[in-house]
Amino acid sequence: MFKYYAIALVGVFITAFSQVLLKQGAMQGHRQDSLLKSYFNLSTFAGYCLLFSVTVLNTYAYSKIELKMAVVLLPLIFVSVALLSYTYLREEFSWNQLVGSAIIVAGIVAFNL
Repeated sequence: MFKYYAIALVGVFITAFSQVLLKQGAMQGHRQDSLLKSYFNLSTFAGYCLLFSVTVLNTYAYSKIELKMAVVLLPLIFVSVALLSYTYLREEFSWNQLVGSAIIVAGIVAFNL
């Protein structure tokens, strides 16, 4: 059973990474003032491919675990995206992101008590 929870958690982090790649691809197209280059570049393509793979992983994992536990893992995407944006894209944390991330983590801890 642990294997399926691990797969679902890996799916969370792959989703967060793919969202960062999609944002990076959009920023590349925006810098070149080209809408087409926002959608047709390596970062964007890789982000969409990763999201497709997450769909396959989640379908496999969620068929074996309780849905109430899967719902607990999904909010971690927001925290992961914020952390990856900070480290990978050099974006600053806002006060709202920090408070929101703390509330998400506190909710996950409270749910599992």
